[in-house]
Amino acid sequence: MREPWMKKIVDEIKKEYGSVEIKKIGHNYYVYRVSSIYDREKKRAKKISGEYIGRITMNGLEKKKPLPSPRSVFEYGNARILFIMAQEIILDIQRLFPIHWKEIIAISITRTIMPVPMKYLESAWSKLYLSGEIDASLSPNTISEKLRSIGSDWNSQREFYRMLIGKKSVIFLDLSSIFSYSENIRLAEKGYNKDHKGLRQINFAFLFSNEPVMLNATPRSVRDVKYFSSVFEEFDLSRCILIMEHGFFSMKNIEELNKREMMFIQPLRRNSKIIDYSV
Repeated sequence: MREPWMKKIVDEIKKEYGSVEIKKIGHNYYVYRVSSIYDREKKRAKKISGEYIGRITMNGLEKKKPLPSPRSVFEYGNARILFIMAQEIILDIQRLFPIHWKEIIAISITRTIMPVPMKYLESAWSKLYLSGEIDASLSPNTISEKLRSIGSDWNSQREFYRMLIGKKSVIFLDLSSIFSYSENIRLAEKGYNKDHKGLRQINFAFLFSNEPVMLNATPRSVRDVKYFSSVFEEFDLSRCILIMEHGFFSMKNIEELNKREMMFIQPLRRNSKIIDYSV
């Protein structure tokens, strides 16, 4: 609930900055630029907070402190070669993620060079010469919300992965999982693991060829067999030779592959009854 004295100040801020959002944190009010992105699932616009502008006081807007004097020495070659390598996919990222494509490129390049925690991304990015060419918003105040928006847009992700799969002739499929104590990650659920630990986990499915073509997270309660079938529903792998790790073996999976007339290589566990060790 805004204080009555704020109305005139907020009106002046809007005249200067356009659409803004006021957030109350503790006893203070903070101003952020705001934009919107269309949510395809809910079929309506979704508000996205952007750049932090400043704090509202009784005396008006107290703008954020200016950045230190411009840096004169930057890292150039490491980021430039990654940017050149990414040229063939940048147009697709711009098309599929028009609001956040700059952040996707900046995060990918920065964390490839320096695997820093998210809260230090902005500082690490500012050291690269490329940061002067791509105006990405990586402040700790906005990066979490941007990543949440990107991660929830499965439609755009799926189309991007389909583009990467393209006309690959060989696809490797692997599953892994990680434990998480976080209460805020809804994908983390209890499920089977070889160490028999009763911890919440997340499944990661990884498809790769001569390069990565898909990474997808699923709840641990989703069985490998069920996920296996869903991959074929969403991605056309009929022209590929599919190579799987031994954990994917089940008669249901084999039947599914045969039904779809797919070519595949499936390693078996050493104790599999299908293997005739008498030969």
